[in-house]
Amino acid sequence: MTDSARNRSFRRRTGVACLLAALGGVAGGAHAQCGDWERVGSTNFGEIYALAVFDDGTGPALYASDRYANYVSYVLRWTGTAWSYIGGFHAGPTGERVNVFALEALDLGTGPALYAGGEFRVATGGVAANNVARWDASTGWSPLGDGIASHRNQEEVFALAAFGGLLYAGGAFEERFGNPGNNIARWNGTAWSRLGGGVGAAWDAVVALEVFNDGSGPALYVGHSSWHTDFINRWNGSSWSYLGTGTNGMVRALKVFNDGSGPALYAGGEFGIAGGNPVSNIARWDGSDWSALGSGINGTVRALAVFDDGTGPALYAAGTFTEAGGNPASNIARWDGTEWTRLGEGIGAAWNAVFALEVFDDGSGPSLYAAGRFPQAGGNPVSNIARWVPQPPCRADLNGDCVLDWRDFFLYLDLFGAGDPIADINGDGVLDADDFFAYLELFAAGC
Repeated sequence: MTDSARNRSFRRRTGVACLLAALGGVAGGAHAQCGDWERVGSTNFGEIYALAVFDDGTGPALYASDRYANYVSYVLRWTGTAWSYIGGFHAGPTGERVNVFALEALDLGTGPALYAGGEFRVATGGVAANNVARWDASTGWSPLGDGIASHRNQEEVFALAAFGGLLYAGGAFEERFGNPGNNIARWNGTAWSRLGGGVGAAWDAVVALEVFNDGSGPALYVGHSSWHTDFINRWNGSSWSYLGTGTNGMVRALKVFNDGSGPALYAGGEFGIAGGNPVSNIARWDGSDWSALGSGINGTVRALAVFDDGTGPALYAAGTFTEAGGNPASNIARWDGTEWTRLGEGIGAAWNAVFALEVFDDGSGPSLYAAGRFPQAGGNPVSNIARWVPQPPCRADLNGDCVLDWRDFFLYLDLFGAGDPIADINGDGVLDADDFFAYLELFAAGC
């Protein structure tokens, strides 16, 4: 036997050994092949409720809120190499809790700026700011009039959006002395005003805002906790309307996504019915009807994002759940318009939560960032924020489920036995033992 033949034989035997080891290993859990979760920098974060991409004039960066302690919350900036501090918020003299629940990069006609909403009284520099503030690199933090306040002990702003050149803020607050009330208000650059009768009552809250055009013109869609108005409503700039019969539970996240059949509004939260149809915590509104996304998600959906991992745009849903489409998925999953798939080993455990999703390109290509309350992602230690980095499809993953396991191996055996050209791994036009051993080597190598 020549040295070349010996080496070839050795590689084949090694491939078989690795294959057997791999097949034994997948019994306890399949290994994802289409991407990986990575830690984002070395900073240790508290809970993160909000993410946003904003360009302060020096280039796009990712901004994140950091709940450092009960009475302090910071905002930090990530350019792709390190985190830097841009300021934060503190409690007022009465010592309220401090959180930043919303970050949005918006241009309301005076130039792009980063807007923050939450529960706070004082911004860095001693700036008085009631629950909503504006930041740019030249002036730092500034208030928006007298902000959002009422006679409640604690008011919160949970969502921000731009619509019709105005800033809209949703949260949990009421009217006081003619100021904005009933959980939603708009800022025109000089003053706050109400939106008709607002949404819900004193015990309700607006938690999601999204602009969508259903064919009749752009409108602001509002997700909230009020059963009085079916948990979701539409504001066209002058009046409120319903979305069919809405949902039977809280809508926590809204996102526009085109699955190939046209743009639609997707709503996630805690509900089992949408428009009279059975759903599971997520549903699609096409402008006239609600529909389910397969068998849905078995827990709370708290965030939605659209991201293209290289195989086409898809909708990503995150929150607190263990299944999507009836299959295991730890707190995050991907919907391509037809089916749900998991992202590697997912994020955290059953008691953890993802509160925010954002797409950001640090110069190495777009990645999906997830933030919330979790100590690990994809089995790797992280600190409440991680990024999903797509990888090219794995050739050995024959069933295309992004998991390399025994199913792919036995599918290859079926294809090989049937003489299918797909089984011609070395591409020489001949289906023989060389192809079989080439597949073994791909499988044993993890792709």
